[in-house]
Amino acid sequence: SVSAVKVASDVATQAELDANATASTNATNALKTNSSITTLGTVTAGNISHADIVYPSGHVIYHNHVQLSADSENAMNNTWLTVSNATITIPAATANICSKIVLQWSGHMLIYKGSAHHFAQLRCHRTTPNATTISIAKLAGTNEQGTGNPIYAPYTLICADASLSNADHTYILQKFNPSNFAGNVNGAASGLELSIWGIK
Repeated sequence: SVSAVKVASDVATQAELDANATASTNATNALKTNSSITTLGTVTAGNISHADIVYPSGHVIYHNHVQLSADSENAMNNTWLTVSNATITIPAATANICSKIVLQWSGHMLIYKGSAHHFAQLRCHRTTPNATTISIAKLAGTNEQGTGNPIYAPYTLICADASLSNADHTYILQKFNPSNFAGNVNGAASGLELSIWGIK
């Protein structure tokens, strides 16, 4: 038989079930909301580039790769000379958001014999906003003394500039030889590959 008391009990039970279901749904939605705050997932559309984004230290926030034309031959006679076309400028807006600029120069030198060797040196130099050398001098070539023919000396020079400011930063590649180490030197006989990274 159906009694008023039983109907009231069944209604109360259903209300409790509905309340529990609602609470469970709210808890699930809360977990989803909290998870989305800390878990980005895979971005398939849109643009995450924004001035308010805080990138972690060491994050690459800029990259560029350029091919530069060949150098010409010079007798340097104990003087650092700029390799022809080996000049790159990082704009102020980019330098200002980086803690470090890393450059990688790759090419090969054509080195003519000096009085004793086929040696020449390379270095990376910053000309603006203030002049400073940002790499050690890299030696390339050979101790070959038996022939006067020029040699090809491949190289990769990596340098990092961690003294940045809100200004254009211009970098050059320079070549050098003591007169007894080499004759004429072409610092990029068939051009250069240059990669640049801006690090947060």
